[in-house]
Amino acid sequence: MATQDDVPSWLELIPEAERLFGPMPTFETHLLRAIDRGTALVVADQAKVVGGVLLSRDGQPHQIYWLYVRRSRRREGVGIALLEAVLERWPTGNVEVATFTADSPGGQPARALYERFGFVCCGRTHPAPDGGPRDSFLLRR
Repeated sequence: MATQDDVPSWLELIPEAERLFGPMPTFETHLLRAIDRGTALVVADQAKVVGGVLLSRDGQPHQIYWLYVRRSRRREGVGIALLEAVLERWPTGNVEVATFTADSPGGQPARALYERFGFVCCGRTHPAPDGGPRDSFLLRR
């Protein structure tokens, strides 16, 4: 679970994440709300956030709102650890996430991570805040 102490380190991820997600001017507000609700999970190393995920409340439908792993820490199992924690938190019920389309530059690792856990692409969904296209992925359970 993320805490208020994680916020400065977590915010260090934002300039890097914006290259993929587009501008996120209200991210800190969403992060603080998620921490207060207990719906922000983090992987940290020496008190430095290396990846995090923001979730819907525990009621259904279960939704992953945001997941990111620091570029320098990819391919180390951080994304896997985050998704394992999400699925442990929600052992039953479908899980939804909107992620990058197949042709989104830099989006293939996210799609591959979700597919590894059994998520299936259900086609286009609402666009990203920057207007970019997104696909809906669903893990049916």
